Amino acid sequence: MEVNLCKLKRLTGLSHEELLSKHDEFKSKYPSGYLTRTEFRTMAEKVMQEDEIPGFLTNVFKMFDSNKDRKLDFEEFILATSIRLEGDQAEGSREKLKWLFENVYDKDHSGVVNRSELEQILTSLMRQENIPASSYKEVMIDIFQEMDANRDGKISQREFVEAAAACDLLLKILLAAANRKRDTLEKESLHKN
Repeated sequence: MEVNLCKLKRLTGLSHEELLSKHDEFKSKYPSGYLTRTEFRTMAEKVMQEDEIPGFLTNVFKMFDSNKDRKLDFEEFILATSIRLEGDQAEGSREKLKWLFENVYDKDHSGVVNRSELEQILTSLMRQENIPASSYKEVMIDIFQEMDANRDGKISQREFVEAAAACDLLLKILLAAANRKRDTLEKESLHKN
């Protein structure tokens, strides 16, 4: 197994034994050693709305398909589905928020999140949290204004982390939604027929 276990343990919170067990399950389900885009799409179709899948699929492969071969090997897959985004310690939460910013929100890797990037992600999160669609715009404006501390029309990583860490409700929504998505994808992939 040629994976970086230290990195996987740190990012996922899984033990050495859990990682080995998941690796065995992955090899059993995907004897080729990788999960194709089509297979991953089939998994996503079971847990997401059809209109969300193309963007989600693009983002997952953009973030985790490190060698850009349009397939996820075990390490790429486990990172995509098992990143632990909960934690009691403030520093751990800040690190996870930084990871979220870099890998989920800052889609163009510009170092800042613009209103469009934030709205795209928050719309999906609010849908998952069963927030009425009629409130999306107002909630997004409030969140953007809260996060954009220097009022320059974009959110830096520091602004994102500080605002999310300072607002318990926002922090819980961001981390809980990410955990649900991770858990659902992991469950679906490992229990594939």
